[in-house]
Amino acid sequence: MSGTLARAAAVAARRLTGQGASSSSSSSLSIINHQRRFAGDLPVKSNPYVERWGTSREHIEDTFFFDRKNFARAAAWVVGFPLVVYFGIVKDFENADERAGKEKGKRPAMLGRDDRPDAGPAGH
Repeated sequence: MSGTLARAAAVAARRLTGQGASSSSSSSLSIINHQRRFAGDLPVKSNPYVERWGTSREHIEDTFFFDRKNFARAAAWVVGFPLVVYFGIVKDFENADERAGKEKGKRPAMLGRDDRPDAGPAGH
């Protein structure tokens, strides 16, 4: 912002004083402005594909539509991915139990219950 304001002031001063671009004060001012640039007006050739992708990302709420393809993607991530992680964890526990020599399929009792035959109901 300040660099743009300084350039505008320099142009207005040159017009008022009648100095051209070849004056020493003008060239020193352009060097100062050149050093103050952050990246706004560098001589960079933009990539049209990247610019189009960036524009579409900025306007995704206008261009997105919900169809079967998008529903399938959402279902895969919302339902499928957690199920894959869950069954992977269960399989890892089963493998660890097998390595430890425990019976296959034997699960610990639920909280609040005691499945031992000699124990009475919970809370007694």
